[in-house]
Amino acid sequence: DKKHIENGFVEPDNKTPYFDVDRPLRNQWMFQSVANVILAHNLIIQFPEINKERTAIAGISWGGIITCIVAGLDQRYKAAVSVYGCGFLNESGRMKTELFHLTEENRNKWMNLYEPSGYIKQCKFPVLFVNGTNDVHFYLTSLKKTFNLLEHGELCVKPDLKHSHRWGWGNEEIFGFIGNQLNGTPPLPVIGPAKRDGEVVRAKVRYE
Repeated sequence: DKKHIENGFVEPDNKTPYFDVDRPLRNQWMFQSVANVILAHNLIIQFPEINKERTAIAGISWGGIITCIVAGLDQRYKAAVSVYGCGFLNESGRMKTELFHLTEENRNKWMNLYEPSGYIKQCKFPVLFVNGTNDVHFYLTSLKKTFNLLEHGELCVKPDLKHSHRWGWGNEEIFGFIGNQLNGTPPLPVIGPAKRDGEVVRAKVRYE
């Protein structure tokens, strides 16, 4: 029924306070979101059914942003997938617009506390980024800059991929990538440098 649980996080005017930095640190939405993901991982790996050496994390949109942050903080994972979300948000579409609605002081504070690029560069395990060519929230320029921070990264960019949880989870590459990293199933294809010949584009595809 979409009613808040007791002691749950209250969203003013039913809007998620992604960029709120006016509250005390531990009461800020971003702080609690990242902390809750880490706490959930702490809990899950205690279950006897779970192999704690084979866990992965995946998130969509803001979940992708949180995934990028957690990937730099929690090195117990073996793989991560961020759909849409990336770093360098002050340079990227609607994320930039929202950030520049803040005062300069709060914008700098948010960037210092939560900008994903400051965290994901510490990630040591493989990360896959999935995005569309025309996403209005996360530009490919920001995505590529985030990707370049990683030692073990892969990119999957699709023409005109819509931005929603339904379309995000519909990408089979998520499961292919995680399956490869955790279970040794075949890896995703790798597309080599493209060459254009008139209206034809050719590239070698390696699939092992």
